[in-house]
Amino acid sequence: MSAFTAAGTENLMAWDRRARPFMEVWYATLTHRRLRSGLWLRYTISAPRHGEPTCALWAFYFDPEPERSFAGRDVHPIDLLGHVPGRDDGAVVRIGDAWLSETHLEGRVTHGDRTLAWSLDLDPADRCYQHLPPLLRRRAAKRFSTLCSPNLSVAFSGTVELDGETVRYEGEAGCQSHRWGRRHSHSWTWAHCSTWEGGGDTVFEGLGVKAARGVPGLTFLYLRHLGEDLVFNGVRSALRARSRY
Repeated sequence: MSAFTAAGTENLMAWDRRARPFMEVWYATLTHRRLRSGLWLRYTISAPRHGEPTCALWAFYFDPEPERSFAGRDVHPIDLLGHVPGRDDGAVVRIGDAWLSETHLEGRVTHGDRTLAWSLDLDPADRCYQHLPPLLRRRAAKRFSTLCSPNLSVAFSGTVELDGETVRYEGEAGCQSHRWGRRHSHSWTWAHCSTWEGGGDTVFEGLGVKAARGVPGLTFLYLRHLGEDLVFNGVRSALRARSRY
């Protein structure tokens, strides 16, 4: 069965505001080829078994000059989470004034006296990459968590403002993914690359995960190169593959 789906609903919020425990994350990563910098943005929901649920915005900017890098998180009460189910005026998730839709990301995070704000458009993909095979995907979502990339490798354009300085993105390669489930896995490592020396339409996506202590680890791999999809995400290959981190 294909590792890609095209239902158009893969980004929709899975949390019903009642399930406990539950976690959900929408994240985007992209690079700026000329500046050789990286950006990682996260919109998250955390509903613990005990205690009040929260929503949060995370922002990371990676620069070759360490002093220009940024890491911050703003945690908000769940009352600032937009309406569910479905889309909230086009947004699949809205946290206060920040939001993410199928074509746009908007938000701001403050850490100390520093601020990172973003306003980015993306060209949505016509198919969603599913890291896990269908049978395992359904089981994982009910017991642990599952993951998909509605926009595995697409172009981002817009601006990021860091401490008052504007960085412009014009068709820079990036990825947008969605993760949700009952709880975080015991261990988790993820790799993505869609910007290569010399350019080209090559994309690599790798996931190594151990759902719980004492169970076998699983490794899921995908490579697109020269127009060909090479997918290693069947149960047999996931069990036989080895990853260390």
